[in-house]
Amino acid sequence: MAANTVDSNDSTGSECDLSMSFNESDCDTDYTQEDGIQPYQFEPIIESNASDSESDAENDPDEDRLGNTDWCRCRRCHIMTTLSECVCCDELMRVQETRDEIDGIACITEHPGFRTVCLDVFVLRTAYEGYKQYHNGNIPESPK
Repeated sequence: MAANTVDSNDSTGSECDLSMSFNESDCDTDYTQEDGIQPYQFEPIIESNASDSESDAENDPDEDRLGNTDWCRCRRCHIMTTLSECVCCDELMRVQETRDEIDGIACITEHPGFRTVCLDVFVLRTAYEGYKQYHNGNIPESPK
């Protein structure tokens, strides 16, 4: 059949053979022992439940925190605009420890030191200067 040949338009008028052959035995060669080649050695390892993890990312429980305060345990949190802001003081161990220094308070904002340390402008300026000095002036920009 002439489907595998093409008439070349060169001066000789010869035909070019484009037929290709493939034998299954060409694929049976084991390169791992002879040449040290291992197929897929740089491919990422896929977990057995890859489709489940993709659907979990779509149904991330943290996404439910936006637009409500149902996740808040201290009952003093406010609705925030980003997920990184949606954190209750009861979820952070170090904050829990500080809060528990005083009996009878449910939220870190009720702690007597909170106003002085976290809301006083002069204390915040001093802390910021110390932070800048510690990081040699290379303050990373905050996420927007």
